[in-house]
This record gives sequence, structure tokens and C-alpha cells, in this order.
Amino acid sequence: MQKLLSTASVNGLKVTVVTRPDTDYKEKDRLSVQKKAQPLKDSGIDVAFKSKIHQKFAIIDQKIVWVWKY
Repeated sequence: MQKLLSTASVNGLKVTVVTRPDTDYKEKDRLSVQKKAQPLKDSGIDVAFKSKIHQKFAIIDQKIVWVWKY
């Protein structure tokens, strides 16, 4: 998913990923969350953190929403 979102961002689309902040996770999982968010940020993707949500989704160019279901 990261590769597709990064490609969209590089091609000029505004991409925002919404997920829970690392503080919503157990201590042992927090570093993993940070490591997954940083490459997204580095590729120009906005990462928005919202506490206490279950949904994980990306908004592309304010028109398309991708929802992760796992």
C-alpha cells in the first residue's frame, strides 16, 4: 500500500493517511507504529493521527478514500 500511496503523492496528488497515534498502542508496539508512519511522511504523505478509531484509511486528492480492512 505504501508504494501505491507514495507514487500518488510523487505524481502531485495530495495523500492523507489517517490512523491511531502510537500512544493508543501498547508500549511494545509503539516503535513499530512510528517506523511505519515515518516512510509515509518522508514520501510527502500527510499522516493524521486520531485517537480511539478502529478504521485506517487514506484520502487521495480529497476525492478518493481507501479503507483498510484487516
